[in-house]
Amino acid sequence: MLEQIWEKLKRRLVRKLLTDPHTALLRGGFSGSVIKLKYETKINGQLFVESQIIYRDIRLMAPVSFWMLKGEWTEPEDAIIDTGSHVSVIPCYIWTNVHHSFISDEIEMGIGGNIITGRLGWVTLRLHDEETISPPLSVKANLIDDDSMPLILGFEDVITEVILVSDFQQSIAYIIFRRRGI
Repeated sequence: MLEQIWEKLKRRLVRKLLTDPHTALLRGGFSGSVIKLKYETKINGQLFVESQIIYRDIRLMAPVSFWMLKGEWTEPEDAIIDTGSHVSVIPCYIWTNVHHSFISDEIEMGIGGNIITGRLGWVTLRLHDEETISPPLSVKANLIDDDSMPLILGFEDVITEVILVSDFQQSIAYIIFRRRGI
């Protein structure tokens, strides 16, 4: 009997989180910021032409700004939230204009099937949606030597610090900040 009640309560909380995360979090004891995310969906035309297969390229996206050398934030730029990426990836055109510090010598890394060069470093960033700006996050990232890769937010120091909620079928996705009063 208690198990049935518990399961019913969990289903209600999940349903409420998916439809109204702000209210559900306050009632659930969370006080953190909620950043809404967006899905970017494209049909892979090459597979359709070659094999008549409909294949969607789906990305989870969030606008991100960075702390600059001159003491202000950059304009937000779309980043891919990639749960398969261990560390964030920041192209050269971004990291050369923001406050950063290197924590490794130049290294070769395999990203997306390509070998690229760069250095591991620290940057400070914030996520945005139409209504909210997250607290700053200090993030380890691969600061790559060129602009061959898109801006990617990986697990380390980003997804490890938040609750990520994603329900593609309902077009609902958001991040909940909960650490250190965030």
